[in-house]
Amino acid sequence: MTAEMLKEGESGVIKALFHSEKIRGKLMDMGALPGVRITLLRRAPFGGPAEFALLGYTLAIRLEDAGKIVLQEVE
Repeated sequence: MTAEMLKEGESGVIKALFHSEKIRGKLMDMGALPGVRITLLRRAPFGGPAEFALLGYTLAIRLEDAGKIVLQEVE
């Protein structure tokens, strides 16, 4: 499962980031690290970015990049 597949309000725990080194580094600098819980808050219309909550703040990323964040499902 990837972060792009989450529905609003659903969560997962980050297992891996399959991005280029530059983007992976930026996401990790912003707290998107393996083991961190991430929750989809909302999606922008027409395929725009999605807003995720993690570590007490929100992060908006493109759906293309969200599709490269592999998650472990959370009950």
